[in-house]
Amino acid sequence: MNRVTKLTRLLAAGACLLAVCLSPGPARSAGLHDAPTVESAYPGLSAGPLSLARLGELPGGTVLRVAGEEIEITAQKLDQGIAEIAPSIQDELKRNRFYVLEQTAADAILRKLALKDRQAAETEAPSADAQEMVRAFLEQVAGAPEVTAEEVVTFYQGSPQETEYNPR
Repeated sequence: MNRVTKLTRLLAAGACLLAVCLSPGPARSAGLHDAPTVESAYPGLSAGPLSLARLGELPGGTVLRVAGEEIEITAQKLDQGIAEIAPSIQDELKRNRFYVLEQTAADAILRKLALKDRQAAETEAPSADAQEMVRAFLEQVAGAPEVTAEEVVTFYQGSPQETEYNPR
């Protein structure tokens, strides 16, 4: 299994644990395992980890919870995250809250996985720098990309419009 596939499966496994409150109706009478996924209820909406999330009812203000984990995202947290972004794009992000939620969820899942990995390895205490911890975890799982000079040349020659390649 290549490293990209391994990382994709790892994120998908984390996403399987998610319960998202996007539509309060579907999961009321059914158990969470019977509730529809985001992908089945809204085909094509998510290309990321929330595609496998189960729709369900969550306590007021909570928009996402990872079952069995200490990950919970509230509407207030999403609003705070959007408020920290450049004002010029805040309106766009507000119109696309689902994608902000998806990015926030992916970040939270990766941080949790990286923390568990670090604790399992019984190395030093968790770093105050969460980004560094996630980077180290991703390097361990997916490794550094291996690209040959030939692959770079082939890509640039095959995509002149995208790369502005000018073979003079």
